Amino acid sequence: MDARDLRVSDAEREHVGRILQSAVGQGMLSLGEFTERMDTALAAKTRAELNIVLVDLPGVRLVGAETANRGYTAPQPNSGPQQPQPAVAHGERDVVRGRMSGLSRKGQWHVPATLFVSTKLSSVTLDFTEAVVSTQIVEVIVDDFASSVSLIVPPNATVDMNGLDLVGASANNKVRTGPPVGALHLVVRGRMRFGSVTAKHPFGTGWRRLLGQSD
Repeated sequence: MDARDLRVSDAEREHVGRILQSAVGQGMLSLGEFTERMDTALAAKTRAELNIVLVDLPGVRLVGAETANRGYTAPQPNSGPQQPQPAVAHGERDVVRGRMSGLSRKGQWHVPATLFVSTKLSSVTLDFTEAVVSTQIVEVIVDDFASSVSLIVPPNATVDMNGLDLVGASANNKVRTGPPVGALHLVVRGRMRFGSVTAKHPFGTGWRRLLGQSD
């Protein structure tokens, strides 16, 4: 049997997902291309179908290809505990991806300078109030279909949503738009289709400000 006709496992699909995420971080794929290819990878049943999403990416060998020096080599599940893991490229962890899921980032999570949000039919909460942020300006690039995205920011943060392309969607900015004056300024851009994105302060911020003014 041709190696390309062999069935693929969930581990192989996840491995391909990591390669695609790395390609986004290196600028080889747009977020839209990543979304389309990831959907194809998740639906793939054979290695030939999985190869399709990687055929034009450099660096790894396609299973079943006789002459190509690029593509995907499937991980071997029986290679033992010393099996090497794929390297984590810069930007690989900068993608928040969900399909019909509930996702949240809260507490002291590390926020990159550019954060990709690729979601479909999901509920997403990104809480920046205790996050570890290395840059004052953080770019949030959204590629969404029919999801609800909430951005919770500290009281002195500002948010700019002018770069969003809305298709049957809504954007509600409940905080100041700028210029950047505090420790965090979010620049939100990308495409929202039939979903919603809301930027807001934590619950009770307004009341705390009023009490502070009355002291």
